[in-house]
Amino acid sequence: MKKVFYFVLIISLAILLFYCEDTTKLREGQTLKNAKNYKEAIKKFQEFLKQNPKTKRKQQVNNEIAECYYLWAKENYQKHKFAKAIELYKTLINKYKRTKYYADAMRQLPLAYLDYGKKLYKGGKFIDAAKNFRIITTRYPASVQAKDAKNELFKLGIIAFNVGESIYVMNADGTKLKKIIDKGILPDISPDGTKVAYIVPKGKSLKGQLFIYDLKTKKSKQLLKTPIASYPSFSSTGRYLAVKKGKEYIQVLDLTSGDRFLYSGFSMVSGINGWTPSDSKLFAFNLRSKTAKFYLVNTDFKTYETLPEIKQKVNNATLSADGKVIFFTSENNAFFLNTDTGKYKPLLEQKDKNLKILNVEGSPDGKFVILLAKEQKESTPNFYIVNLKKEISKVEIQSSEKLNIS
Repeated sequence: MKKVFYFVLIISLAILLFYCEDTTKLREGQTLKNAKNYKEAIKKFQEFLKQNPKTKRKQQVNNEIAECYYLWAKENYQKHKFAKAIELYKTLINKYKRTKYYADAMRQLPLAYLDYGKKLYKGGKFIDAAKNFRIITTRYPASVQAKDAKNELFKLGIIAFNVGESIYVMNADGTKLKKIIDKGILPDISPDGTKVAYIVPKGKSLKGQLFIYDLKTKKSKQLLKTPIASYPSFSSTGRYLAVKKGKEYIQVLDLTSGDRFLYSGFSMVSGINGWTPSDSKLFAFNLRSKTAKFYLVNTDFKTYETLPEIKQKVNNATLSADGKVIFFTSENNAFFLNTDTGKYKPLLEQKDKNLKILNVEGSPDGKFVILLAKEQKESTPNFYIVNLKKEISKVEIQSSEKLNIS
């Protein structure tokens, strides 16, 4: 009887020992994680899983590994670490529903996309950043991070541009392309992205009547009837709208009070395109056949600063939102000019100079420009984002609406 008892006891102990997990590696991993040594912590967690392939702690350990990759990526940004964290959070969501780790992963995944997007944006990868922000707003609209993602997308901004005499608007990342006006030129979008000012031209002239289009109500309103306005430009606060009027004048409309102000003495100016912060200065230019002059007009409209002459043909120019950089284009390059020094440098490298530049728009935060440009071998132009590090990305238009540019 004793032999049977001891036999059963030995078997029971053997079974217990067989199924008893050695949690040493798990505890070591947690200690390393708390010490922010994420690389070694991941190794320990993976060793634990290898030693205990049938462990019931698999969900917990995979969650620890995902969090290590996420925290590691935040601390020492590397693209593949964020990608790995996102992949592991997705696995937890797909495999472990109705567990607390599913809920944790659902909270962490939008946060990982948001932080990844912010790191990409900071590094000048604006299109890739926008993809991450848009994943949050479309797949996780109820998440805490959705509002932040929308704000980040707003930094990329909405652009308004001409195709012939039609006016389109589009998010800078290539989404929500839409034609809003059949006949209009020189569009300028308000800082909050809700209104577009434009000119209905008289004949083939750049001058005409001033209108404003509300993107929410989808209605246009005429602001100036006399057909001699050109180059409308919203102020940085959105309160004022300035236009070049005739040969001699700049007119400013207060969109809040309805007041209008007419200033003379600006025959040297052919157009305007941008204000400095707090509406303190207005950017104006004179584009000639072989040279260009840029001016920063104080908004007392009595004094102005003349920047060094650009000794080449300039097609168009715009001021960055922070007022520190003027972006301008020639036929085959774009340039950025420091308003403090008056010095300018090319934005495109030699390898990108096969682009024929048609138009330039600055981003709301002044960190990049959007070029409408055509490659030499292509018949249809495309949009490109270029940052101040001279990194260029092609914008893929994501819309069912066709954009026919000739």
